[in-house]
Amino acid sequence: MSYFFEILDPQSGQFVPFTADSAASEYDPTWNDIVDADRSVDGTLRYEGIATKEKIVATWNFMPPAAYQTLVRLTSLRICRIRYFSPTTGGSRTANFYIGSDLKLTCLGQWNGNNFQGYKVTASFVEE
Repeated sequence: MSYFFEILDPQSGQFVPFTADSAASEYDPTWNDIVDADRSVDGTLRYEGIATKEKIVATWNFMPPAAYQTLVRLTSLRICRIRYFSPTTGGSRTANFYIGSDLKLTCLGQWNGNNFQGYKVTASFVEE
């Protein structure tokens, strides 16, 4: 895959790649198990695995303003379709994700009257 990941634009129906000028600097995939577990009166553990969901935390050390505005637009509905490299499959995977509540933004460079020169962005995407 030539891009870090791509987010589906619901208006055009096309995936929008985050290209070289906005490729993620850090990519941290994790897996969350959804379980139903409790103990009976005699202390026996009852454990039922329901699902395993992927979570991606991506950090861009420098994202140009236009790329940041595109990221915000594509994730504004809170649920988005992402095509990305999955370590689980060793290749491309497409799934629905919602953007986590921990979107972090740090302004970089000087203010030019309309924008900063760029942003450091950290976002988490959790599989639906």
